[in-house]
Amino acid sequence: MPLNYNQNDRLSIVLTAQDTHIQLYSKIMHWACAKEEALKPRKLPRVFPSDQEIEKFLGLMAETSLNSLKGKSQVFINKAAALLEELDSHDTEKKTQELQKLSVLFENFMTELKLLRERVFHDDRGLDLLSGLKNKTAMQNDLRLEMERLARQGSAFSLAVASIDDFEEIENNFSADEVEKFINIASKVVKNSLRSFDEAYYIGKNEFVFCMKQADLPGGIRAFERFEEELEHADTEYKIEGKKKKLTMSCCVAEPVVGSDTGILLEELKKELGKQEKESGVAFTYREMSPLQRYISVKD
Repeated sequence: MPLNYNQNDRLSIVLTAQDTHIQLYSKIMHWACAKEEALKPRKLPRVFPSDQEIEKFLGLMAETSLNSLKGKSQVFINKAAALLEELDSHDTEKKTQELQKLSVLFENFMTELKLLRERVFHDDRGLDLLSGLKNKTAMQNDLRLEMERLARQGSAFSLAVASIDDFEEIENNFSADEVEKFINIASKVVKNSLRSFDEAYYIGKNEFVFCMKQADLPGGIRAFERFEEELEHADTEYKIEGKKKKLTMSCCVAEPVVGSDTGILLEELKKELGKQEKESGVAFTYREMSPLQRYISVKD
């Protein structure tokens, strides 16, 4: 398992894993075919990595948040090792079955690697693949710049946290793929309603963050009036246990001041959002969080 990557970044590791498993699979299959063609018995060429190489490779996956790849890679290696022992037996039917199992495992693993490669590629470049919005890393960088601009130029901006209402109920009644479609719908509404220079982020777990640039608190609320109109007219109807429902969202908005810790502010907004009661029949519910409320929240 040659470690061909030049940098220990996640995308390089995923690409290396893909190349490595293709090489390993190809060598095993060629060797198996040679055995079936009754060629001279020969010692299997060294296609497996040393224990040190495996430990280093799997360790890098863990360090770079690729634990799912680490586990699947280990499963594939173990399965391939077991297969090589079977190839030395004289049970042709069993050998064929084991080769088929490895082929299926390989194809599934390659498909997952492809999806992971796309996700890592987007993630490392500040984009969330599921929603098409910016991710948490991009958000942290953008908010740092906005706070610097606020301190230097006094350029106000509004910050908000939003979520899909009744999301737990949706998760309990729909498949993972269907739940992702709800995220997609909400994300499209977000992109269609915000101004071109505003920013929206999806940071996972049904959490959307909005940064309305050059907008004080009243300006931020006006932006959500546009969002409410867009959501109201979107095709967001769904059914749970035969009952028709429409996708709705709630939001809490605040205006940062000089010296604000945006990380703490976002946590405060999340807490306030959790306390918020949804208004019946309204597509989008929002409330503002004043500096006094934020002060009381921190003291509590």
